[in-house]
Amino acid sequence: IYTNPHAVESFVTNKTGGFCNSSSSYDLSYKYSLDSIGSSVRTIIDHTDVKYNNETTSVFSGSTNGTNIQGMNTNANLNSIKIDYNNSDKNRYRIEGGIKYSSAKNDTKNYLTQYNDYRFAINENIFGSYFTVKRNWESFVAKMGVRIENTTLKGDYFDYIANQETAINKNFFRVFPNIYLEYQINKKNSLSFIADSKINRPNYGQYNPFIIVNDPYSVSIGNPELLPAFVYNYNLQYTLNERYSFKVFYTHILNQVTSIVVDNVNDISLNQTINLDYANYYGVNVGGNFDIKKWWNLSYWGQISNVQKSGTLPNRKIDINVHNKYSVSIN
Repeated sequence: IYTNPHAVESFVTNKTGGFCNSSSSYDLSYKYSLDSIGSSVRTIIDHTDVKYNNETTSVFSGSTNGTNIQGMNTNANLNSIKIDYNNSDKNRYRIEGGIKYSSAKNDTKNYLTQYNDYRFAINENIFGSYFTVKRNWESFVAKMGVRIENTTLKGDYFDYIANQETAINKNFFRVFPNIYLEYQINKKNSLSFIADSKINRPNYGQYNPFIIVNDPYSVSIGNPELLPAFVYNYNLQYTLNERYSFKVFYTHILNQVTSIVVDNVNDISLNQTINLDYANYYGVNVGGNFDIKKWWNLSYWGQISNVQKSGTLPNRKIDINVHNKYSVSIN
């Protein structure tokens, strides 16, 4: 064990415990052909049950001593139904569309010595639909689409120690357009542009305001006020000789979900998952492959990127800037 002679305090954490989990999943799929050239409607129904039980004992020894016992019991079930339509790719316009409904229920009971004893239940319902149309010309491809989603999230957190109940009610509606354009300059070179958008939802554990003791000087807590993140991507790519690519990219994220230290009380850091106001990623990357020998192929990838993040807390402003970050990979 490495010991830092300049450390103000030190400790060793010993964790022991056991867990038991089980899951079962069922799905039903049916495809109905509308004609003899490939048009069809497909229906998929899914059901999943998950049960999870875990208990962990953490013993801190050294300049700071202590013991924490944490137990968790979770029951979850997921249900979804999806109906998709597509016409034949022999048509001039390739059309795809569909609807999906999903429901997720999660019920968690947790206790942690000295800190919390609670029950957290959450119910999420998502309804979505999409439509895309694609057209191929001799040297040009265009694909455009839109996805619509509405999410209803309801939760209930009951703290048995404080005898306090907190409700969570959220409703999100968004439209996500997408576009893909490709121009075939010649048989081996092409230029493409992609603009797409999507939603990144927090997981249920990030909503849950329970306390996790990481060590004697650090605890983590969930955040029931979290919002989903909305991601917008833009990429312009040139492909040379079908094996070398050059890309310029830009990504804008609203409400990016991240974990930071939000407070420090009695020398204990409080880590919490929050929403940043926005995050921007932009840069260029190159990649490709070539043959060194008949039996030896070398691939490479390199990227230069910049990052800008900004967020607001009750007691301070967060600004993060990373310039000229380099990444290289050779295989």
